[in-house]
Amino acid sequence: MYHFTKSLSILSLWLFSSLNLTKSLDITLLEEVLNKYTSHSSISYKVNYRIKYFDSEDTIKILTKCLLVKNSHDSVFSGLVWYERHDSITNTIKYYDLRNVYVIDRNKKKITKFSNGQIFPIISAEGEVIKNYFLNTGALKKQLSDKRNIIHVIDTIINSIPFEYVKIKFPDGNELKDKERQIFINKRSKLIEKLTYYVKLDEQIQYSEWNFTDIKFDRVNTMNLKRSFSQFKLKYPIEDFKMPAKVNKTLNSIAQDFNGKFFGDQKRFQLNDYRGKVLILDFWYMACYPCEKSIPVLNKLYKKYGDKNVLVVGVNSVDTDEKSQRKIPDFLEKKRVAYPIVFIDKSVLLKYNIQAFPTLFIIDKNGVIKYSLEGFEGGEEAQLDLLINQLIK
Repeated sequence: MYHFTKSLSILSLWLFSSLNLTKSLDITLLEEVLNKYTSHSSISYKVNYRIKYFDSEDTIKILTKCLLVKNSHDSVFSGLVWYERHDSITNTIKYYDLRNVYVIDRNKKKITKFSNGQIFPIISAEGEVIKNYFLNTGALKKQLSDKRNIIHVIDTIINSIPFEYVKIKFPDGNELKDKERQIFINKRSKLIEKLTYYVKLDEQIQYSEWNFTDIKFDRVNTMNLKRSFSQFKLKYPIEDFKMPAKVNKTLNSIAQDFNGKFFGDQKRFQLNDYRGKVLILDFWYMACYPCEKSIPVLNKLYKKYGDKNVLVVGVNSVDTDEKSQRKIPDFLEKKRVAYPIVFIDKSVLLKYNIQAFPTLFIIDKNGVIKYSLEGFEGGEEAQLDLLINQLIK
């Protein structure tokens, strides 16, 4: 049981009465941080964002400048978003004006407009740079008040500056374990200056880190962003984003031929050599979590229909570098992959218009595509089994 003084606000009691803490929480500090973020209408900052994906040894680093303006009527991000990235990879600005997303490419001198709810340019990995709780303090309040979460509050010193960091440990899911968020609060500035997130899948770890600097409030507003965008509109043409036309996957289109090499013996794979068989092609790669989820189902289909003129092939164009190739044997053994794996050139992805992983195709004995599936949720086995039964008759 935690006892609070009568001077605490109702907000404090609502937020913290249910916390599972290892030490007494500095209620005043955290309340001041939330109140400060709530009281301001806009924020600007620089962020050094880093992420290491589950089965990758490399860390992606993104340095951006962000401008966020609150708008309580916006149901997507709760405000306007503007962030700039200039490095060896890209030189772009992404701008959300409450209706559309605009990608301003300063190298190609053009603007691409994403409308009709197409917000994926901002919800990609790069878009994580806007997640500092300013536009959504409610998310932090919800995590803190959730009785399933374990909260630790720890005082520390970073570069001679006193910090308090709040560690939120989330309950394990069926497959994702040890989920943990850390929020570092500068006691002097009353600002969140660092965030981390850690999660484990089997023995694989994904880690994200945000380091915020040059944080300023109320230096920008909606009109400022509109004027900045107008200047780019005067210089660059605007074109609507057009989703690439998808391959005709369901109307009896012929599967385009391609070749590759089988993992292990390095023998040549040629798609057209398998006419007369029902072929299941699964486009996948190691660090793809949904791809992993599909492996047990593909194993079942391979074992059930392997002697009935059906071949399951895992097709991989991503894990072709030397480092990934060294990891493949352990991955396949650990995941108990029973079906053959073929490594292909990335040009095959264009032939089949692969836009998500995993993507699965079922091709009949005449080389005609009869079925395709993007992504994997876990309930597709019965449908796949039914279709294969029909094709082998």
